[in-house]
Amino acid sequence: MSLLTQLLQRLVVGNELATVPRVVSSVRQIYHHVEKPKPGGGRSFRRIVHYPEEYTVRPLDVTNLGGRDPASGRLVAKGIGGGIKHKYHWVSWKREGPSDGPAQQERVVKIIKDGCRTAYVALVACGNQLKYILATENMKAGDIIRTSMHIPRIPVRPHEGDAYPLGALPLGTQVHNIEKYPGAGGILVHAAGTYATVVRRTTDQKIVIQLPSKLEYCLPQHCMCTVGRLSNVEHGKTPIGSAQRNRELGNRPRSGLWKRKTGIHVNYTHTRTKHELAAITSEHRPPLCAQTIAIMAEFTLNLGETLDQKVLGFKSDPEKMKEIHEFLNELFEKACIEAEHRQVADGVGLERKTKFDAIGLQNGTKRIGAWSNRARGLMSRVITAICNCTNSVRNATTTNRT
Repeated sequence: MSLLTQLLQRLVVGNELATVPRVVSSVRQIYHHVEKPKPGGGRSFRRIVHYPEEYTVRPLDVTNLGGRDPASGRLVAKGIGGGIKHKYHWVSWKREGPSDGPAQQERVVKIIKDGCRTAYVALVACGNQLKYILATENMKAGDIIRTSMHIPRIPVRPHEGDAYPLGALPLGTQVHNIEKYPGAGGILVHAAGTYATVVRRTTDQKIVIQLPSKLEYCLPQHCMCTVGRLSNVEHGKTPIGSAQRNRELGNRPRSGLWKRKTGIHVNYTHTRTKHELAAITSEHRPPLCAQTIAIMAEFTLNLGETLDQKVLGFKSDPEKMKEIHEFLNELFEKACIEAEHRQVADGVGLERKTKFDAIGLQNGTKRIGAWSNRARGLMSRVITAICNCTNSVRNATTTNRT
């Protein structure tokens, strides 16, 4: 190693010896910057499907990525990994048919479940060709479906599973597998149980559809679509049920933040420190304003007095008794006015007496009970007013002393 170091230190530049020492580092310590892609943009980093050169209905092989970039092997998307391995069924997104004349008829051979998508898949035969399409809600084996690219003057009467241009369908039709551009293949509405609705037509020969997300798209009328709602409607309403079932679907735990014992969002000792509140003393109390101090100074009450002494003191105060007399006089005036109104009303109602009122007992009992209730309510209000005055004075005095 020393000989190799001496040889490297004697480098010849031109015809001269270089006396500058060179540092030789290990390959492991060299940093290589790797461009790691960001998730999104139509890439899920969940699987790679190995497509052949020609279309086939044979189940295709799949390489599961587990959230890693296939080029660098770096982890890009978290929460992906494991799960049951499934074969991929190549769905034909283009529904092509004749532009004129009768529609092309196809027969549904069977309905299968594809583990790589949520909706069911239907194997369709036309002549000597087989292909997979997305199955609708009520589609079953043996059904005849039609495909046409002709736009008639009058909207057609579509059936579930038929494929027509958007301009050939009546308003309010439920559709899925919709093209954004004519001939590009179905791009919109592929999830299980979803559908879009044909809302209205525009003056420039375009059709407005409403997606499941309530977004509206204005598309050319020659864009092809499939009629009906997609199959597996209960998919969105079915709970996963257990953590094991979630792992079988290829989903890993997203983080350790919510673990039952060691998660930082559950064990609060890792997230915050508990501080006890300081005891409130007289120094921390807010100062009283001058108006409050003046009001408290007016009320002076001896808490050692008995109830009889307090009543005598209350009666001996002319101002308080004057207020009570004014309050009672006001109540009596209101009662008299109400009684006069009741007498006038009773005089008007004499013409409407029944055979039970002729005895004179029933109405008399009601009137006596009503007047007794009014008197009882009047006395309760008077006593309540007096007690409230006494309690307010006592509370103010207690606060002033403390």
